[in-house]
Amino acid sequence: MPPRPPICEKDSTACKDLSPVPSDKTRFQGTLSKFGDHTPLYRLEDIFLRTGLEIRRSTLCGWLIKLAELARPLAMRMKYLVLQSKVRWSLFRCPVTAELKRKNEQLKQQLRGAEARAKEAAAHQAAFEELFARTLAECRNRRVSVDNIHCLLSLKARNLLAT
Repeated sequence: MPPRPPICEKDSTACKDLSPVPSDKTRFQGTLSKFGDHTPLYRLEDIFLRTGLEIRRSTLCGWLIKLAELARPLAMRMKYLVLQSKVRWSLFRCPVTAELKRKNEQLKQQLRGAEARAKEAAAHQAAFEELFARTLAECRNRRVSVDNIHCLLSLKARNLLAT
């Protein structure tokens, strides 16, 4: 780490080793590095020291405090505008109204009905496949024609669906 320049007394005019006064660009760079790049202040202090600027951590903290004080009205205005908007997002649970509960219950009932219909359709399909296999086996044993097989299957399928 390079040595720090000497700190001069207030009445001394002979001290010329002091670091130059930081510009607005330097302050902006420090703020951007802190919040944009997530650089800790002790690292920023070392970075500025390597470039020839002795800016202590307490000074960097002071800049950030002043920035926060200047940005407070802007942040409050943004908060006001967000709270006035119609769309709000929250990480917290919002109270559920009776209307939402009713709609949720309707959707659950529709889902249960759809599941029941799907089970019923699967049962009908399995029964029809079993019926088709039995009828086909019977017809082969009796040597029934294809037209009669079709007619027999139609009658049995109607009886199956009626039950």
